[in-house]
Amino acid sequence: MEDSPGVPSKVLHLRNLPEGVSESEVMMVGAPFGTVANVLILKQKSQGFLEMADTAAASALISYYSSVPASIRDRPVYVQYSKHQELKTQPQSSGVVGSNLSVLTSGGLGGASPSSSPSVGGVDGSNQLGCVNSVLRVIIENMIYPITIDILNQIFSKYGNIMRVVTFLKNNQFHALIQYPDAISATAAKTALDGQNIYNGCCTLRIDFSKLSNLTVKYNNERTKDFTRPDLPSGENESAAAALPDISAAFGIPHALLQSPALANVRTALLSLAAGGSGGTSPSGAVGGLAVPGCVLLVSNLNEKMITHTALFVLFGVYGDVIRVKILYNKRDSALIQFRESYQAQTALSNLNGVMLYGKKLHVTMSKHAQVQMPQAGSNEDALTEDYTN
Repeated sequence: MEDSPGVPSKVLHLRNLPEGVSESEVMMVGAPFGTVANVLILKQKSQGFLEMADTAAASALISYYSSVPASIRDRPVYVQYSKHQELKTQPQSSGVVGSNLSVLTSGGLGGASPSSSPSVGGVDGSNQLGCVNSVLRVIIENMIYPITIDILNQIFSKYGNIMRVVTFLKNNQFHALIQYPDAISATAAKTALDGQNIYNGCCTLRIDFSKLSNLTVKYNNERTKDFTRPDLPSGENESAAAALPDISAAFGIPHALLQSPALANVRTALLSLAAGGSGGTSPSGAVGGLAVPGCVLLVSNLNEKMITHTALFVLFGVYGDVIRVKILYNKRDSALIQFRESYQAQTALSNLNGVMLYGKKLHVTMSKHAQVQMPQAGSNEDALTEDYTN
């Protein structure tokens, strides 16, 4: 088929398609611009045809992709007008895939996963998902390892600039809303990432378009972030400020002095001490181990019904050599974790404090203990403590 790039047509010619491309992937190229009426793929030639509902939608697509090249699976796809004004699909034969897609509209695309039948192009009115837009709803299944906003940004920013991210728990599942500047970037991310695993065998991404067209973010913290507004507060200062009078009385430091920006690090350390994170005297004599950070972390707010020392060993072992793990007998939602080196403990604290594990947000601080003591054999604590040095 020969094309006339300069003559507008509702039928578009796509070249340089990746091997094994599906109809759903080709549809995603046109879905943000309007109704996709028909798709035809010539597998042997790595080419295809996309028929929009009208010439206006096709012209909008051509205009956009003239400045921002289309891509499927990170492979550039070249789009131009076809000389044909309408596609008439023939009965399927070897190397030719085509179907009529009258129900696929920009207002009703449900986002079929890569494993879904490519001939299913739309959804009915009972579908609870949103239309094609710039906001994605992401659900992470089988989440063995915690997922943070930074991890999501690292993955999703490959397909466009991330504007805002909101994370939350719903029905004991991790959800995230991710906003791109435009629907094209969101569509590209959905096409490439839906059904993929963040880590081998776990943390599976399930991605759909959100009903929301815009996200409102008030704070930049571990749950929400606006990448266009780095000046936003963390939202944690209010609770910290409320605790300062008690800190002032406990440590004998004037309240006004604690509010000084110059003492921000001291204030943070004292708040951690008051929370039971790290206290006492370190081997070097420094209060709370601030001068010479210890190797033992106190992890609290664990899910008592699901947590095991093996799970903690695997999770914290990402950041260093974990020597011992001890779940506290009288406080099963807390555990002590000992690293071989103090910098490893600090790295784990920085990366894991505040992340979600088994539906609960971890609280990680330095412990006052210099090491995790092994219990006597046969004691009640024996099954809750593990030594990994052997």
